[in-house]
Amino acid sequence: MEQQVTIAEYSDFSRAHIARSKLESEGIPCIVITPASNVFGGGVMFSGIQIRVPKEAREHAYAVLADLDFGEEERMHL
Repeated sequence: MEQQVTIAEYSDFSRAHIARSKLESEGIPCIVITPASNVFGGGVMFSGIQIRVPKEAREHAYAVLADLDFGEEERMHL
């Protein structure tokens, strides 16, 4: 099994899905990890939604995601 590394973390599932789609369109396999969820104000909030890619694809993945602008909520794992 190849080693996976976390390259980005999002608080919004739709942003994580956009990032995943962009990576996959560039031929980079990735997985989305949702380690925790909380019920707040009648809705479900996810925290720490991670995007993981194979270690050898890390640099290419950073380059692919570099032009996504989700503001300060996005956190890249450099």
